[in-house]
Amino acid sequence: MFAGGIPVARVTDEAGGEWPVRLWPREASSPGAEREWVGAFRAPDVPGHYRLGVAAGETATGAAEFLVVNDAPVLPRAAHDGLAALAASAHRGAVISADQVSTLPSRIAEAATATPMREVWHPMRSVWWLLPFTLCAAGEWWLRRHRGER
Repeated sequence: MFAGGIPVARVTDEAGGEWPVRLWPREASSPGAEREWVGAFRAPDVPGHYRLGVAAGETATGAAEFLVVNDAPVLPRAAHDGLAALAASAHRGAVISADQVSTLPSRIAEAATATPMREVWHPMRSVWWLLPFTLCAAGEWWLRRHRGER
């Protein structure tokens, strides 16, 4: 949180290269609260030491260092399954394992069935009926003028 000024965030590498990080304000949780700024960035592809620096004005600054490595430990499968199951259940889905992939088409067909139902349709309420109506009115006007009628 920064009281004054718009904060600027940058990621720098060991060689001095810099990349900006986009920040945007978060809505205040209460009417007199200080403004919070939120940002997200993708970690660099090249392994090494990096620094994320944030500054707002001359007094408010902050920094954090992070390390990018190629051989980062992978989380065990059980940790992923719990998170995936939580996300799937939030959207009325399910997590299936690799040995159950053959059941996927039948599960999709079961979940994607649509029950037939009547839908009231009012074609004359469409704005597109204005076009044929205008063409007919213009054609009738032209035919009457062509015959000499008023």
